[in-house]
Amino acid sequence: MAPRPRRRAQPKRKAKKQALKTERQDARRAAVKALNVIAAELGVATLPVHTVGQKVQKLIKRLQACRITEDTANRLREAAAQWQSTGGYLDGVVVPAAGAEVASAEESCTEEPQGDPVVSRHKVLIVGYRLRSRAFMLTYNSRSFTKHTWHLFRQFCQETARRMGAAAWAACFEESLHAAPPSGPASSSDGRNVYHGHAYYMWEDGEGVSLRNTDDFVFQEVRPRVDTCTPTNSFAFRQAALHGLWYVTVSKRGTVAAAANREPWRDYTPAAPWLVSLWNAHKVTHDQFEMLSAQFRSGHAARMKDLAAVLRTERAAAVRAHVEREMRGLEAAPALLEPRTFDEVELFFSYFTRAARRRPMLVIVGATGILRRQRRRRCRRRALAVAAAGAAAPPQCFPTIFYESPRHWEVRARPAHSPAAHWGAPRPARLP
Repeated sequence: MAPRPRRRAQPKRKAKKQALKTERQDARRAAVKALNVIAAELGVATLPVHTVGQKVQKLIKRLQACRITEDTANRLREAAAQWQSTGGYLDGVVVPAAGAEVASAEESCTEEPQGDPVVSRHKVLIVGYRLRSRAFMLTYNSRSFTKHTWHLFRQFCQETARRMGAAAWAACFEESLHAAPPSGPASSSDGRNVYHGHAYYMWEDGEGVSLRNTDDFVFQEVRPRVDTCTPTNSFAFRQAALHGLWYVTVSKRGTVAAAANREPWRDYTPAAPWLVSLWNAHKVTHDQFEMLSAQFRSGHAARMKDLAAVLRTERAAAVRAHVEREMRGLEAAPALLEPRTFDEVELFFSYFTRAARRRPMLVIVGATGILRRQRRRRCRRRALAVAAAGAAAPPQCFPTIFYESPRHWEVRARPAHSPAAHWGAPRPARLP
C-alpha cells in the first residue's frame, strides 16, 4: 500500500497565525518604547526594544519607585498592561488606576510645590509571592507554644505532607534557648519556656510545589518562615535536601521531640561534616557530639582528639575565669581584720631580742581548722626576724614551736643542735 501524501498546512491559516504573532511582538516593542520614554524623562537607563524576560519587569519596578506625577503613573501603567497583555513576562499584577496611589499618611501631609501634584510613590505592579521549590524548611515561632503543643504539631506536619504529596517529611519541637524576654504590660514574666517548631518537606517527583502563598502551612494562626533549598545541580540538591532533613531529625540542644518518616542510616546516610558544622555552631553539646560522632564511625578518633582539646581549653579558661572573679570579689570586699595577738606569743618573741643558749617553747593548742599551720609559720618568721634584727640568736638556733592535736603533740621546728623530740613535757595552757 502506497504511503499517503503528507498534507501541507493551509497557507491562509499559517499566514494568519504569523500575522498575529508579529502584531503581538510589535505591541510588546511599542510598550518597551513607551517605557524607555518614561525612563529617559526620569533619568533611568533604557532598554533595547527587543528586550524580553525579567529586564522589563525590573525597569517597571525601578520606574514606579521614582517620584512621578499622576500622568506619568498612568502612562507607566498603560505600558505595563500592554506588555503583559501581549505575552510579555510579568510576575505580578498590574494595579488599576483606582487603587494605584499608595502614598503614606505622613507623605500626604507634607507640603508640595505648586504645579502638578507629585505623589511620592505609585503602585503600578504588585509582585506576588511564589513558593516554588522541591525541598524547604518551615520555622514556627510563637510564645503561645508549650511543651504539649508538640503532639498537635506532629499531626499537622504529617497531614500536610500527605496532602501536599511530599515524599519525605520531618518535624521537631525545640526550646528557644536564646529567646528574648517578654516585653510590654500585657506580657507576664511567669518564667515559662519559649518553644518553636521546625518542619521539613522534600519532593522527589522533580516538580515540588508552586504556591502563591503559605496559607496551607499556617499552624494555630502562626505563619512560618520559609527557607528553601536552592542548589540547581541534581546531586548537590539531594545532598542539601537530606542535610536539611537530618538537621530537623537529629537531637540538638533544647530539642523536646522529633519525628520523621525517613530515618538516618536506614533510608539515607548522613555526612560527617554535617555533625561538625552543628558542633561548630554550638547546636549540640559535647556529650551529644561524642555520641553522634561514634555513629559516623570513620574519623571518630580525630573528632575525639578535637573534643579533648576543646574540653581541656574550656576547663582551663573556666579556672582562670573563676580565679579572676574571686580576685575581683576580694578587691571589692573591705579589708581583712588584723590577726589576734596573745600575750604569751609576745612574751615568746621577747626572748629572741637577747642572746641565750636556752629559750622556752611555744605550743599552739587547738582543734583542726583554726589556721594553726598559718599561725605557726607567721610566728616562726617573726621570731627569726626579731633575732636577725637584734643579732641575738646564733645561726644554728631556730625557734621551737609546737602545736597540739587531739591525738598527740608534734614538733614542727626545733633547735638545730637537738634532733630529739621533747616528749613528756607538761601540757601547756590553751590560748584563749
